[in-house]
Amino acid sequence: MVRFANQTSFKLLTSTPYYAQANGQVEATNKNLITLIKKKLEENPREICLQSTSVQRQHEIPVDRYWNMVLDELVDIDEERLKALDVLMRQKERITKFYNKKVKSKTFDVNDLVWKVILPMDKRDTTLGKSAPGWEGPWKILRVFLNNAYEIEELNDDNRIMCMGNT
Repeated sequence: MVRFANQTSFKLLTSTPYYAQANGQVEATNKNLITLIKKKLEENPREICLQSTSVQRQHEIPVDRYWNMVLDELVDIDEERLKALDVLMRQKERITKFYNKKVKSKTFDVNDLVWKVILPMDKRDTTLGKSAPGWEGPWKILRVFLNNAYEIEELNDDNRIMCMGNT
């Protein structure tokens, strides 16, 4: 590398990622190199064909062996994908476990009185702004369904709605 730099009259600069000014120097140097390469190619245009060694030498390999190598590579890719999926599943389990650490499951029975949360997409009184209440009610549980789903009735009005999840 040093010999190449001396032959082409380049000045070698070293930098670390922790020194921001040097990173700017490297970017400026790379920009200059790209400009010089473009000028040289404009002066003396050539077709440049870059291929990997495996592509260059694929004609030297017998057909049977070549296709076996391709299939082995596909199997390796599938194994890597399965490993990545396994890691992803373990990460999701870990996040779920951490998130649900403070969750306390609560079930309700028929005729229990509950408050209903006002979610951001529900109708909320905008005149009060941040001071608007986050709950409304009281509501009375009419029926209990599977998966913590409830049919509730507002005690103030005669409105019945279906509520999914814990209320």
